[in-house]
Amino acid sequence: MVDLNIDIPEQETGNFTPLPEGWYPASVDSTEEVTTQAGDKALRINFMLDTGRTIPNWYNLWHSNEQPREIAKQELERLGRAVGLANIGDSDELHGRVLDVKLVPDGEYNRIKAYRAQEAPAFGIRSGNGAVKSKNPWES
Repeated sequence: MVDLNIDIPEQETGNFTPLPEGWYPASVDSTEEVTTQAGDKALRINFMLDTGRTIPNWYNLWHSNEQPREIAKQELERLGRAVGLANIGDSDELHGRVLDVKLVPDGEYNRIKAYRAQEAPAFGIRSGNGAVKSKNPWES
């Protein structure tokens, strides 16, 4: 027996090279209100890809200018449609929802360009680690 004593982080910490452009199965892992470099508040949504990688996306819902607020609202509407919601009352309603995200390389990172419903989704919603939680058909 060899004593290794290695702590395993929850997420991959080494390889952050951009993934190739394309559609990737994902789930909404977490949401949080953050402050941008400009001092405005924004909503950050972390998408967990089936590869185990997390891709963040920012929505400027509280920007000081109207145009970024409107763009953020439209993006959230597209996200809501992709996960099958008629409205989003609270960001927690997105947690665990499955969808496909279109990634495009943007310098050293990936940017989410579009959303769509999964073509052949697993039944249920995903937990933060990507595992599918079973749900009854009448549960949303």
